[in-house]
Amino acid sequence: KTAYEIDQCDWSSDVCSSDLTQTSQNIGEVLRLIKNSKHLGFLVSIVGLTFMVVQIADFQFIAFASEHIKGTDNLTGFLGLWLSNLSLLALLFQVLFTSFIIRKFGVGATILFLPIALLLSSIWVLFGATLVSILAIKISDGAFRHSINKVGTELLYLPISSEVKKKTKAFVDMFVDRFARGLAGVLLLIFYSWLDFSVAQISILAISIIVIWLAFSVR
Repeated sequence: KTAYEIDQCDWSSDVCSSDLTQTSQNIGEVLRLIKNSKHLGFLVSIVGLTFMVVQIADFQFIAFASEHIKGTDNLTGFLGLWLSNLSLLALLFQVLFTSFIIRKFGVGATILFLPIALLLSSIWVLFGATLVSILAIKISDGAFRHSINKVGTELLYLPISSEVKKKTKAFVDMFVDRFARGLAGVLLLIFYSWLDFSVAQISILAISIIVIWLAFSVR
């Protein structure tokens, strides 16, 4: 920034007004790009729905563990054990299977593994919320989201120019991620806290969103 621009900053805020203006302009530009591009619209929708379902899956995992594992130390140990090993599962799947699946079935298949796995495990939880079924949700998320699903999502950006790709990714990181997770949090507040849904019944919410996610993914 020039000295003039710095002088115009509102030091009562952490963000300069010129930065806010620039950010608003960037968001408006990306929204126009999304409006005019069906591919971008589908891509951003898929990413947003992914964040929502993952947030719900995380909630179910932690809520179930909190209800059934007594003692802070035991709960911390359980969560630490599984959460620390999920990255290893993702790495193994990435190394052993991702390249083969892309060569054999193409990009379309790569973005279906995660929603289908979460759909099946959510149905399992709905009809029987046990430690095994809850772990199935978390393992599905951990094994596929940071491996084959991440690769598939990156491949969806290939038809997009580098400039548009950069702006879209920034928009996703800054806005779509927070908005989707926040929306999922509001839905959880309504269904779990206010309507008194059980951890198993929350799967109805997850299944509904996954069906929409799959509809976007297969188009």
